Amino acid sequence: MKKFLAILTFILLFSVSGRAYDFIVDGICYEISNGKSVIVVGKSQNLYGSGGSLTIPQAVAYQNVTYSVSAIGNNAFNGCNDINSVSIPNSVYSIGSNAFQNCTNLPSVTIPNSVKTIGAGAFAGCINLSSALLPNSITEIGRDAFLACSSLKSATIPNQVKVINDGTFARCGSLNSVKIPNSVTYIGYNAFLECHSLGTVSIPNSVTTIMDAAFRQCTSLSSVTLSSSLTSIKDCLFFECSNLKSITIPNSVKHIEASAFQNCTNLSSITIPYSVKTIGAGAFAGCINMISALLPNSITEIGRDAFLACSSLKSATIPNQVKVINDGTFARCGSLNTINIPNSVTHIGCNAFLECHSLVYVTIPRSVRKLDDSAFARCSNLTTIKVPRRIEWGNNVLSECNKLKVNGGVVLY
Repeated sequence: MKKFLAILTFILLFSVSGRAYDFIVDGICYEISNGKSVIVVGKSQNLYGSGGSLTIPQAVAYQNVTYSVSAIGNNAFNGCNDINSVSIPNSVYSIGSNAFQNCTNLPSVTIPNSVKTIGAGAFAGCINLSSALLPNSITEIGRDAFLACSSLKSATIPNQVKVINDGTFARCGSLNSVKIPNSVTYIGYNAFLECHSLGTVSIPNSVTTIMDAAFRQCTSLSSVTLSSSLTSIKDCLFFECSNLKSITIPNSVKHIEASAFQNCTNLSSITIPYSVKTIGAGAFAGCINMISALLPNSITEIGRDAFLACSSLKSATIPNQVKVINDGTFARCGSLNTINIPNSVTHIGCNAFLECHSLVYVTIPRSVRKLDDSAFARCSNLTTIKVPRRIEWGNNVLSECNKLKVNGGVVLY
């Protein structure tokens, strides 16, 4: 019997909140981290009854020893949806990963200025968290720290933070204001993904890198000031930012990557600086209100589908260092009525100008060696196309160009 009780005690001692702990005081479980301090690792079932108020003490006494409470451990209160308020003492320097994850009834949290680090997912899924005051003592905020805090309205990044990690504020649908200090140099993947209420963002010049999809589907974003230290606009950075009307790309940028501005349906114009060398696949695809796109001669490569379905685009001048007009580059640009193809171009890809219904006259320079499949198919108003005699034709290059056939408008030269 004594052996059974000893085993039972051992099991209970190491089972609360899924973590080992050394003792419980007032319903809070502690782990001794050294001789003088403890980490909060969870709670017992009878912590606060129906009140939901969690008060973590600055110090706790156990067996005639007083310990300072120095940290809130990983997963300490994960899933405790009965917590509706929390008080964190000034002795705490760290809030661990997933510490308050899915505390769905927690409306606000005040973090004392003793805290230096907030772990990954610390407050993720706190769907009623509308306010989180982050003191300037904080030097690190982990990835997904406030992921899916759908009621969070504003965030001020502490001025010692250098990195806004992956997904830090992703899916914070009510977030309408964020202040990024000059200490930040890096903004991670999906950092502000689907922050649908975010209207304006100013990225300080300290930021050298903004990773893929950082502002993807921020559907209210209308104004962005970009850092003059950026060298690339990453994949899907502003994908489906449907309210974005204009943006100035700084002359530090060399690359606009795949789908960077895809489906920015209110983007009417964009000026690309001479620093830019490449435009990625689908970079501006689906920008249905884009009327003009000034492409400087610094550009050497334009990816496939780069301007696909830019149905308001009226003219395009291919830069004179571009060798290939890739597949679908200007496909379904129904308003495109003028296209200037330079002598640098040697290949025009599949569907490059498919369904460009407003094109009437096109000259293919002698430098072009191949017109690929359906390159000008369904250009329903095309009446004349001048083509070099020595050129390789793909299949259906001029398929369904009915006015061209009527007028006999293929001119070989």
